[in-house]
Amino acid sequence: MKFGELKADAKAACDLHGWSNVSPGINWAHEVLEASNVFFTKTQAIMADTTVALVASTAEYTLTNPPGWIRLTDVLAGTDNQLHQITESSMREIDPLWTQADAGTPVYWWMSKDNTLRVHPKPDAAAVTATPTLYVHGSRLDSVMDTEEDAPSCPSQFHRAISLLAAYRVGNRHALGESRDVVGSYYKEALDIMDECRLFFAGQQTRVMVRRVGRHSPERIYLGGSFAHS
Repeated sequence: MKFGELKADAKAACDLHGWSNVSPGINWAHEVLEASNVFFTKTQAIMADTTVALVASTAEYTLTNPPGWIRLTDVLAGTDNQLHQITESSMREIDPLWTQADAGTPVYWWMSKDNTLRVHPKPDAAAVTATPTLYVHGSRLDSVMDTEEDAPSCPSQFHRAISLLAAYRVGNRHALGESRDVVGSYYKEALDIMDECRLFFAGQQTRVMVRRVGRHSPERIYLGGSFAHS
């Protein structure tokens, strides 16, 4: 479903129960975009990569290309050194004076606020010279749909969850009486589709892992003083 279709579908679902007849009128673009953010936050259907240039004595880095990060899963210093994920509270338990720590080689990372990566300790000049780039992997929100032809960045069989979530948002504000039950049914249907979406992407990741694990190196057989590959 495209952006225009998502808006029309959400409106039709609300028109059935009179939820659209309100003043001021419903901003359907806003409702669908907010629903899209809920959908991609709950399903984490978009995994992405970005890089961050380390700067000496700088602990926090804003992730802007792309924006809209939900969760980070991996942070590498260079291509062969994985930093350890931690929380700020755990960092405080390890070192109550962590905010005063000298600059050095980063060991830990966490998201300190939206779209912001923090490393600890902050890098010194030697660390920046040795590994000037952080490689970041995680899940993010979809790009903003701003034309009628734009579509969500996930398989089309899951798109209707977004229009249902938009209808749920509107109904939750304006539904009265028995139609309140319909609000809940829209949300449940959206949740079912999102569960299917999560299972779909989990299955894709499992298949990738199976393929990786299934690649065996050729067996080497000892033949009287030398090795041969089977």
